[in-house]
Amino acid sequence: AALRSGACDIAGLHLPIGELEPVLYAHYRDRLDPDVDRVIHLARRRQGLVLAPGNPRGIDTLQDLERPDIRMIHRQPGSGTRLLLEAMLKRHGVAFDRIRACDVEELTHAAVSAYVASGLADVGFALEPPARRYGLDFHPLVTEHYFFLSHNDVLESGRLDDLLELLRSDG
Repeated sequence: AALRSGACDIAGLHLPIGELEPVLYAHYRDRLDPDVDRVIHLARRRQGLVLAPGNPRGIDTLQDLERPDIRMIHRQPGSGTRLLLEAMLKRHGVAFDRIRACDVEELTHAAVSAYVASGLADVGFALEPPARRYGLDFHPLVTEHYFFLSHNDVLESGRLDDLLELLRSDG
């Protein structure tokens, strides 16, 4: 949306590898313009369940999230991670509204991990690096591609040349 409105020159987008890719792509398809948008592959990354060290609650599956003794911290509605989680839950027959959620919804993967690390939640769905940074257990559920999107005219203008050079470098 920010790219469409001209509020930014580059925007991030992630799509899961595998059976959920068409589902998530369908969500973004109407917002993409193949005539002017260009895709830059940035990385592969994993998202999954972020758990307290040793997984004391024994959370192993998405179905476990419906247990009444489990508190889950969510990302905000509209985020790609929330969209991915909701699609995964639906695919596994788990009702989102049956999950006992915390009173807040966080804006970042690091905040989700911090919430679990503090003991305010038993589980979150987030990226692996923040979970590891907080010393938490991580149960991977999906690998995805992370892309940058930009308009062709922005790329041709040279404004992103330094960024592209950095992305292409070994470092």
